[in-house]
Amino acid sequence: MFCDRCQDILNLDILLSTLPKDRRRPQHKNLANLEASAEAGCTICSLVCADPVSRYIPTGLQSGQIYFRLHPNGLLVFQFDSLHETGHSLSRNSKILAIIRLSTNEGDPITNLQPGIFTSRPVADDSSSEACFKVTQYWLKTCLETHGSLCQVVDKLPLPTRVLDVGLQESTHVTLYIPNGQHGQWFTLSHCWGRSHPVTTTISNLESQCTGIMISTLPKTFRDAIYITRRLGYRFLWIDSLCIVQNSVIDWQEESVKMNTIYSNAVLNISADAAANSSEGIFDSSTNTTAQRGPGYMLPTSKPSLVQIPVHSPKTGLKYTLYIWYNKEFAYNQPLQERGWVLAEAVLSHRRLRYTSSGLSWSCTRVPTRCNETRPHEIHNLDERTFSIDSVYQILYKADVCEMDNDEKHFEIIRFWYLQVVDYTNRQLTFAHDQFPAFSGIAKMFCDLTQWQYKAGILVEDFRRGLLWQSCGRDMHLEVAPSWSWAALRHGEKNADIYDCVYDNMESIDDPQEVQLIDISVTNVGDNPFGQVMSGSLTLQGFCHPLYDLLKMNDFYFHWGWYEAFASTRDQNYQTFSEHRPPPLKALRLHMDIMDEAKILFWHSEDILILRIGMFPPDTESFARPIVEAAWFLIVQEIPTLKGSYRRIGTASIRGKGIESPDWKMKTVTIL
Repeated sequence: MFCDRCQDILNLDILLSTLPKDRRRPQHKNLANLEASAEAGCTICSLVCADPVSRYIPTGLQSGQIYFRLHPNGLLVFQFDSLHETGHSLSRNSKILAIIRLSTNEGDPITNLQPGIFTSRPVADDSSSEACFKVTQYWLKTCLETHGSLCQVVDKLPLPTRVLDVGLQESTHVTLYIPNGQHGQWFTLSHCWGRSHPVTTTISNLESQCTGIMISTLPKTFRDAIYITRRLGYRFLWIDSLCIVQNSVIDWQEESVKMNTIYSNAVLNISADAAANSSEGIFDSSTNTTAQRGPGYMLPTSKPSLVQIPVHSPKTGLKYTLYIWYNKEFAYNQPLQERGWVLAEAVLSHRRLRYTSSGLSWSCTRVPTRCNETRPHEIHNLDERTFSIDSVYQILYKADVCEMDNDEKHFEIIRFWYLQVVDYTNRQLTFAHDQFPAFSGIAKMFCDLTQWQYKAGILVEDFRRGLLWQSCGRDMHLEVAPSWSWAALRHGEKNADIYDCVYDNMESIDDPQEVQLIDISVTNVGDNPFGQVMSGSLTLQGFCHPLYDLLKMNDFYFHWGWYEAFASTRDQNYQTFSEHRPPPLKALRLHMDIMDEAKILFWHSEDILILRIGMFPPDTESFARPIVEAAWFLIVQEIPTLKGSYRRIGTASIRGKGIESPDWKMKTVTIL
């Protein structure tokens, strides 16, 4: 059922006339009428009310006219005029109410009606369907044949030490194949092991695995990966649990250092995003179970559905079918993407085929984002003139193609690095000692391409910014990393941006008082500069001040690292700040790594120093204050058993150029 006000949407002549920005068309008079229409059973109005965007609208908000217009990328945008009382009158502000995606099947005549409009496609019910394999074959073929040198596959590469030989399509067996230097092409699988470990290769079964493995004995995710490899016309597949001898320390050490090249040289990485363990299967876990297919009535509070709507053109007399649902972003936060090890697998792979709960998704060096089952033709949108670096393999390429100057190049390279660090620290690691090894592939590839130095998670060329991470309330494990490294943080809390303070703006400000690096020394296990860290020291020379003396003369407050709200204290007299009651503009903000509320008077201790690092543009948390630069500091405390050595315990910042005091002294500080 469609209400009278939605009939214009079903009329293609009217719908296409709204493409210009100033041609939006009225729908319902207000939100109340829209909700009443949804309750009465209008399919489109129900979908608008079910859009997550509409749920952020405060209950009882006054609204004026609701409008719709067709966006050039095939999105149907609904807006409304919100009404606000200002004195004795009402002011109007246009707000987005809902964004609906219009899709049609590949080859439908409506796709030729107006170029570039109806390019979206509905997500298939079954990710193992013939239609899905046609899409994946289309993506892979397009990438290999048209994306140029960045996406080319080198033919003459030696196979990994062991690979699965998947054989012919109808074969019931696969074998663990030892190529002994033979060259070839292979796929890799990224998957969640889960609590119950999948089938593995061990010292005792290695010989039998090489003789043959019944596919039926393998977990479902592995069986699906074998099927995908066969369907796409390839012979070899690398799966970590089968291709590395799991109970051999020697084999693990030898093979783990090769994983960089295994993933970077693979033709394709199959990513089982939606499967929480190896038994769930790639296809079963990625089937879109959240959408109820087909046309029908939908309550405003129900889950979004893929709905068929009949549209027509009175001018031509033609009739078509469109599929509509709200513009839900692909569910990229999947079980697999919670694993710390998987980030390196993703970053190092030149091509990835992701099976998510929202459908299929593709990424490669030339098309690192946007290409998925709803927008399959984004595979041709190379966007090579944009400055943004979204793949590690674009670092050198973008600098040349976009003719970046040195500042622009530095900005984009640094931005990419900190995005990876933040992403990584939001993922899970089973073992704390994997902190550096799991990130080593990314770090090594990045440094190979940039020729920068890496020390325990910090880029030496950007050490000032690198030292200014924030704990965001997480615990520390100093047995894994030096106190000055972000790697000392425990993994866990999602969406915590440990570099939110400085990485949004990659500029730095000339500061004659900025700290100087005297020495940075790290001892790694096995002399691998990217591997597990045994010890590390950092020696800085800069202006220092006893923290207690500084806080006696200046307003200060704590930012969440130990306490979620902003709070100022003097001798445990708390004063809480918020967006509506901001702290003083010239107050010093303290971000403590670990703080026990019972020890709030820690800053009375005379062994705590504040060390000036440098000046950066302000962070995004500005309380609507004027944009000014900010001075940043490390807070360090002397280690009682090591006279002259310090441990980092937090950071601090203040808007402006710092705090004037005659007691700032140039000092050389060693931090462990």
